[in-house]
Amino acid sequence: SAGAPGRGATLSGDRRRAVRMHMPLARQWRDLYVSWNLAFTTAYPDLPTRYGAPLLAPCVLGAPPEEFMFHRVLALHTHMCLYVLRRSSEHAARADEAQPTAAAAAAAVA
Repeated sequence: SAGAPGRGATLSGDRRRAVRMHMPLARQWRDLYVSWNLAFTTAYPDLPTRYGAPLLAPCVLGAPPEEFMFHRVLALHTHMCLYVLRRSSEHAARADEAQPTAAAAAAAVA
């Protein structure tokens, strides 16, 4: 019915405990989501490394339609954590480079 599309969500019965979303037309919804998201993220200059990679990962695209969003969210979360870690490491490296060495500071004073 229009008020209750699908059967909600359940957990898979195996050890993975994957969340399964039971939506009508799940395969079509997944395909539409992927195409929309790829079109949306083309505005980013580093599309393959930031947003395209977690969407196009085989574990995401190859997931059953009912588990697609579970795998998508995990891949995106992991990717963004690694992105933040990389950016913070780059920032720390730039800050270290900007600090004058003791020898350079002594030479400037002399």
